[in-house]
Amino acid sequence: MASPPMSSTAGRDSPNPSFNEPFQFDEHKFSTYASNPEKQELYVFNWLSNLERELKKTDK
Repeated sequence: MASPPMSSTAGRDSPNPSFNEPFQFDEHKFSTYASNPEKQELYVFNWLSNLERELKKTDK
């Protein structure tokens, strides 16, 4: 039996949400900065930095 397709919300309902949190991009929070592209850019940069840090932890 094939597994169900993954949706964009996959991982949010996982038993360990704190594990998936760094890997989730918060589009709602990003959209709150819609009037300020510089803040959007900073948000994405910070998210990518955190993502890189978390990925390095999982590689060990």
